[in-house]
Amino acid sequence: MNYLEKSPLYRTFPALDGVRAISILWVIFYHLPIPVVSWLAPLRIRGELGVELFFAISGFLVTRSLYQCAAGRSGSEKSFWAISKDFLKRRVSRIFPPYFLLLGVIAAMGFFMDPSLRSKLYTMKDQLWVFPCFVSNYLIPFAQNPVPDSLGITWSLAFEEQFYLGLLLLFILLGKRFLFASVFLGGIFSIVLRFFL
Repeated sequence: MNYLEKSPLYRTFPALDGVRAISILWVIFYHLPIPVVSWLAPLRIRGELGVELFFAISGFLVTRSLYQCAAGRSGSEKSFWAISKDFLKRRVSRIFPPYFLLLGVIAAMGFFMDPSLRSKLYTMKDQLWVFPCFVSNYLIPFAQNPVPDSLGITWSLAFEEQFYLGLLLLFILLGKRFLFASVFLGGIFSIVLRFFL
């Protein structure tokens, strides 16, 4: 283990893992198609807070991952392109395999097993490109035809991928010294904007 792996930048945060697990369970609870007792109803109604909590923690951890990619590099390895390539490799290896497996399973189910899913996919055949391109979050709220529930959940991964690219673009444009300030100011702006809207 080298000195970098002992630094706070590489330390694990079990508490954040726990809070992230709670946020995921909260979202699952929100979507469960079963009745709940009255005292749990307010918790269920606010299920979107689970998504926001998950995104906030993920934003912190992903930004930290970008800094990890930059730490410990020297000379030509410290170029923005080398850091960007390492960061993208990490993100792609985590997200793409399960996501494209999900899309393949949904396509196979629609083709071989579920005529109603096949019909829904056929009615939106001109718009299916948004799912592998990670821009479904722009289609789903404005879709002319109903989006199958199994694809409706992809909006959150599309949003995350766009965040990764935006964060990387900020890093390339501003450098790591200014990235923290821009993310911090963006967070403050977001809170103020939400308060007024």
